[in-house]
Amino acid sequence: MSTDMSGPLSGMPVGTSVDTHVANPCLPAGERPNKTPIFITGVGDTRAFLAWLWSSCPCDLTAQLKAEKLMIVPTTADRFRATVGALRSLDGGKGVSFHIFSLPEDRCVRLLLKNLGKGMPESAVREELESLNILVQEVMQLRSGRRDQDPAKDRPPTPHFIVSVARGPEVTRVRSLTELCGLRVTVETYVAPKCPLQCKRCQRFGHTQRNCGYAPRCVACGGSHLSGDCPAPRGQPRCCSC
Repeated sequence: MSTDMSGPLSGMPVGTSVDTHVANPCLPAGERPNKTPIFITGVGDTRAFLAWLWSSCPCDLTAQLKAEKLMIVPTTADRFRATVGALRSLDGGKGVSFHIFSLPEDRCVRLLLKNLGKGMPESAVREELESLNILVQEVMQLRSGRRDQDPAKDRPPTPHFIVSVARGPEVTRVRSLTELCGLRVTVETYVAPKCPLQCKRCQRFGHTQRNCGYAPRCVACGGSHLSGDCPAPRGQPRCCSC
């Protein structure tokens, strides 16, 4: 990483804001002021790291040290996305990891489509929704989670699907559905099980895999790989925290 501190970060102590903006609803969404932080760990030389970040994606930001974490807040949504892109290019290099939170405009609404059939492919549900000009972010079939089932076996599918769409008119359009794929359906707001938020990539708590920049960790064996790529036998799981 370069140690050149030229540019807006020059002479600015960590903890000070580089730029300020006044909220203006007439601005495009990407140019409106951003308050969503990015938390970075594993940074040795903070000034050198911020200099590298500026050279990778020149943008104004606020930087502040919080215990062992470096918290940065890019001033706009577009600069937030550019900063995340630069951090992802590190790919865990030099031990630097990060996690983020979704921007308000990127947060989706999850709806539950019931009674579509256990054998209905997720791709068919997505194609049917898109044929109705409904923009879908994700379609996921719910699977049974009864306590009497063998955890070593795949959980059987249910006839219910979680459909994620952006906030706005798409939510109303999905809620108005009474028939899909030739079947009568009902639509409800999906209520997630009440449990701590845990990332399925690094297994840490407080964020999701969509916003995770930490190194992957397998939930089954604790290895440095994604859980879905685990080579360990299914019948011999080991807690990743052990």
